[in-house]
Amino acid sequence: MAESMDNDSKRPALRVIHLLGGHRAFDLGGEQVRIGPDFPRRFLEIPTRPYAETFRALQSIGLRPIGVEFLTRATQIGADAPDFQTFDIRAGYTAMTGRHEWSQVQNIETQRSSQILDVSSRFSTYYRLLTYRVLGLSEAYRSTLIGQLTDFDGSYRIPEDGTLFSNGFRTALEAAIHAFLADAACLRDLIAEAIWKLVLREPSTDVTTLRTFIKRTKQRKDDHPIVRQVHEAAEEDGWLFTLTSLRNAVIHIAPMGNAHELSECQVRFQALQGGSIPTIHYPLLSSNGRVRPSQDPVDFYDDEIREVRLADYDAFVKSSMDALEYLCGCHFRLVRMATDVRVAAQLDHKMLELTDKDIIGPVRIARI
Repeated sequence: MAESMDNDSKRPALRVIHLLGGHRAFDLGGEQVRIGPDFPRRFLEIPTRPYAETFRALQSIGLRPIGVEFLTRATQIGADAPDFQTFDIRAGYTAMTGRHEWSQVQNIETQRSSQILDVSSRFSTYYRLLTYRVLGLSEAYRSTLIGQLTDFDGSYRIPEDGTLFSNGFRTALEAAIHAFLADAACLRDLIAEAIWKLVLREPSTDVTTLRTFIKRTKQRKDDHPIVRQVHEAAEEDGWLFTLTSLRNAVIHIAPMGNAHELSECQVRFQALQGGSIPTIHYPLLSSNGRVRPSQDPVDFYDDEIREVRLADYDAFVKSSMDALEYLCGCHFRLVRMATDVRVAAQLDHKMLELTDKDIIGPVRIARI
């Protein structure tokens, strides 16, 4: 979470924009937006822009927003949980919007069957869960970065570009990857189940996973465009295929910490307009977007084998896809497909309407 912070005018930050690589952009509501891993350690400042323009300004200098933590007094004093929402520079707050739409399906009287209520409720839950998984991974990146930038006496140090390292926060980073993949696979399966029940309107209840859905609809790709969309994404080289392969590798073959010759993070200096900043890169996929085959343990006592295997690992890291970047992209694809399911099922949504007859007893409004 963003820590409590005051600027020179003692005014708390209004929002903290999460960026790839472990950094944050602290929007103070003043003249400058601070950029760095935490509030005290800033690498640069940019002029504050009108609300939406701040995201484009960050993108224009080479920094990619992935989410926003909105700060209120309640969240600052610990009276409420962090209000974090994922953010896509092209589509905005798609997860928050999609969650609201699925939760509002039941506000239409004709859409209150037990099946619709069950599916819509689970969609809303997985939207929230995946949002928090992105938050957890982003926080792990930030902690890992701060750990690498801080010496044991508390002073700041500048690491070398390309440095491979492992500090005490790496386990939290890998645990966040595991957690994301588990919930992402659950949302993947719910998408398949919802298409089977709500789009194809099949009465059987035995299709609850993507694998079963693909088998049962192999000859039905033309029944609806979204059926074909799922099949294409699940084919080899499709994005659902990659997600499934990665999840299976972690669950059934080896955890992240044992998937390669070593389990290291890498410092990468990201070029920006006017300079560069150190960021964290965690190698997750090969450069072609595929899961790297599981590697045999390295015999570190054999000098020749060790040198060859470490050279292989170094080459993999240099060309690899970053975990935070890939999983954020996967998150946005899943929420967009889940929204496509609602549209394909012809489920409308509307906000809950309250009238005087719905209010029982006195109403108390508390401001904290």
